[in-house]
Amino acid sequence: MSTPRILFNSGIGPAEQIKNVQSGSTGITVPPQAEWISLPVGQNLKDHPMFTITVNTGSNFTAYNTSSVMSVPSARDRRLFAQGSGVLTQGGHRLQFWTSNVGSDGVTRFYQGSCSPSADGGITMKLYLTHGATSSGVLGINDAGSTTLVSDPWLQTTEDKDAVTKFLDNLLSDLSKSFSVKGVSTASDILNDMTSGDHWVGTAKMGLDDGRENGTSVVDTNTKVYGTENLYIVDASIHPDLPTGNTQAIVMVAAEAAVARILAQDNTQGSASTSVSSMAAIPSSTASAVITGGSIGESAATPSLVVVTTTKTVMVTQTHTVTVMPTL
Repeated sequence: MSTPRILFNSGIGPAEQIKNVQSGSTGITVPPQAEWISLPVGQNLKDHPMFTITVNTGSNFTAYNTSSVMSVPSARDRRLFAQGSGVLTQGGHRLQFWTSNVGSDGVTRFYQGSCSPSADGGITMKLYLTHGATSSGVLGINDAGSTTLVSDPWLQTTEDKDAVTKFLDNLLSDLSKSFSVKGVSTASDILNDMTSGDHWVGTAKMGLDDGRENGTSVVDTNTKVYGTENLYIVDASIHPDLPTGNTQAIVMVAAEAAVARILAQDNTQGSASTSVSSMAAIPSSTASAVITGGSIGESAATPSLVVVTTTKTVMVTQTHTVTVMPTL
């Protein structure tokens, strides 16, 4: 979510967003307009929409009090945890289900339900449209330097909305045969309470169609930003589409592949000392930029770009990859 902000601040992206930085209150000096790189940064924003319902099962089961276990675990629970077992090693969701349907556009959409006891006799279901969505949104930057949703990424197409409505109506029909759903009678009631799945991807899309030439991509298949010599992005923003699950795995897989590709592009350099400094990302052959992710609304005052000069050093974390290359 912060990768676009870093790029906007560096003169990379749609001119409208860079001008927001230029005229804003952050005091950031962007490169001269002649040096801006026009790429579709912030476009193709995708996220899983999430819907939550509470089901009264009519049963007399007692919900486990996880709050008390987390705050004051018993000696037994602590002992089991040390052995990799017990309630402290388990998630709250006790049942998962998956299903799919085919939309009017012929696209198959997939859904996941995560069920957990929320009260005695009650179950909370978190429902996701996981894969196959055709909707996307746009991320921009405001004059205060914070990222902002220009348009939402959830259920923007009629086909997405109709398919999700069909899924929810079918689920409610099945549940009503044995249970009751609190405060909900139709799919529209559920859609009105839609929330983010917090699995954001796509704002610096990877692809072969160069965004400078009316394409949709910000980085090439080596994770290098089009129009630059040594600026690489490896985080969830480069993924063109959502995974079925959360984003950690796809970021780690991309990072592992990116390490080899980035280093392969510079396999003839000698050793160099390491230095670290903060600076704007600009097309340059003097150092490599490191881009990391962040949250929507994050202040522009937060340091978010580091330049490192060294020899073939790559640091990989769970959520993003830091890539560095030698000084030329």
